[in-house]
Amino acid sequence: MLLEEEDEVVAEYDVRLVPSDGAVYDLQFPLRPRGLELGADRKILGGRARPRQRRLELNLELVSESAKGSFDHERLRSFGEYPQQRMVGAATASGHVANHVATMFNGRSLTLVPIDAMLQLRPDFSYVEDFQDSEAKKGEDMSNRVDTDPAEHPGEESGVEAIDVKFRRRETEKAEQRRKKSHAYLVRKREEEAWVDLEVLTIPHKECEDERSRLFDSVKVLRSLPPPTPIKGVLDKSQLGFDFLSDEYQFQTENERNVPCVPSSDYIRMLSPMSGVQPRNQGTSVMDSFLGPLSRAEIQALPLQSAVEEIIKRARIVSLNTVFEMLDRRYPVNDVFKSLESHAFTVRGNWIALNPSASVQSETVRAARDVILYMLRESTFLTTAQAKERTYDFLMDSLIEEILEEVCVKVKGTGWKLRLADDNEVIEKYSAALTKHRHEHEDRLHRADELLVEKSGTVKLSTGA
Repeated sequence: MLLEEEDEVVAEYDVRLVPSDGAVYDLQFPLRPRGLELGADRKILGGRARPRQRRLELNLELVSESAKGSFDHERLRSFGEYPQQRMVGAATASGHVANHVATMFNGRSLTLVPIDAMLQLRPDFSYVEDFQDSEAKKGEDMSNRVDTDPAEHPGEESGVEAIDVKFRRRETEKAEQRRKKSHAYLVRKREEEAWVDLEVLTIPHKECEDERSRLFDSVKVLRSLPPPTPIKGVLDKSQLGFDFLSDEYQFQTENERNVPCVPSSDYIRMLSPMSGVQPRNQGTSVMDSFLGPLSRAEIQALPLQSAVEEIIKRARIVSLNTVFEMLDRRYPVNDVFKSLESHAFTVRGNWIALNPSASVQSETVRAARDVILYMLRESTFLTTAQAKERTYDFLMDSLIEEILEEVCVKVKGTGWKLRLADDNEVIEKYSAALTKHRHEHEDRLHRADELLVEKSGTVKLSTGA
């Protein structure tokens, strides 16, 4: 007779296993503060990986002017540009498959995404040693050329090299097995695998959102998710947007129709603060500089003007339909339009924050921002050179890119593309209101253009240029 179980089943949940198309790595940074996300304190320049070896290297900007570090600038200059621009974080996983998964629980089902490897990334300055070795080798080659100069050794034949002949016994099977287990052999085999370049992408990049939606497409989020720094082909805990052991974040499935919800990708796009904004107070992290993202319930509790202002301030660019969803469609269209016009201007059916981020203080830079973002009405694609020419070469490339980064996604090697697609339905449905708003905003644009002309001393261009 079977003994009765002492622990009775109190709940049952469906479990869904979703394999990823690419490698999923859990990235750990044992030498970094827990609250400091990768990329928050310095720019990620790129990366590369060896998939079979499960080896990953990230190139980070080396901030040699940081007040928290001490650098010998004379020595840095002796190494050339490379050490001044980046450092490498490297990690190698074991050959065994990691028995870990990334999970998301929505109250009714559990979604599991297998993790291929756990990687611990630490600073690696091997490139400095490589540079020193290459410099030493150059010195040896130079001295050898001097020593073998035919003019100093007349009568000797040039280009003659000695040939060494070595005889070795045939390797036994056991000796071959020992050799293949040796560290030198394993290192040599590891170095034979070609590196695969990685492209660093961040939300709200479409590929990041598509991959996240594919993995967790049955889940919609009621509360905010922390803004992650994902890497194409690599997924770490920060990308998942929740804490495994915390009930701070509330989830619900598609078939829970009593409570309104918003897709996670739209919510992240709205509430993620603009990347690159500096902390308000010295000594605080980038994330601490923002008031925490509000939940939909908290936004809906605000007056209409304040609610729209909060949405625009965090989203930087947002569609009209998303604003209605966040407000639970409780207000007339005309009232929502009036609130939007106070805090944003329309571009191709979407709404862009009227005021720049807190980091943009200069009146001239604000004027340049208006001119640059107005160009997106003519084309969804823009290059840094075009924006620089339109602002009379007044701004540095870094400032132009900071402005475009608010509402655009960088297309590698080409330029910048508007983050949201044209909202043709809104353009057709509210064409009269949008046209009126556009004419009102053109007065602001003319004032901005006149200020830039005054500062630069050039001939004024037409508005649509």
